[in-house]
Amino acid sequence: MVDKSIAMYRADVEAAQMQLREASDRERWIIDSTKCQSRKETLKKIYARGFDLSEEIARAKVLEAEARQLASFDDEDDDEEGSRGGSDEGPEGEVSPVEKVETDRS
Repeated sequence: MVDKSIAMYRADVEAAQMQLREASDRERWIIDSTKCQSRKETLKKIYARGFDLSEEIARAKVLEAEARQLASFDDEDDDEEGSRGGSDEGPEGEVSPVEKVETDRS
């Protein structure tokens, strides 16, 4: 008898948790949809005023992608320098431009 009531309560709890998850998911979708709709309306208003930001947005996206790519290259270079000892010399013992300027000033 006790086992049946415990099983029934567990089933009720699982059903309630499932409903809560579904409600939470719906809420998240509604919020995301509302944000997107708001952004869309804002961009339409800006465009209606004669501002065309599409080129600037595209340019900004390209610059962001390039910055990410450069950052990943910098990370790779840092990793390689750490494994090689991190010398300031360029390829095959050449002095780096920064080091050359510093020695010229001395």
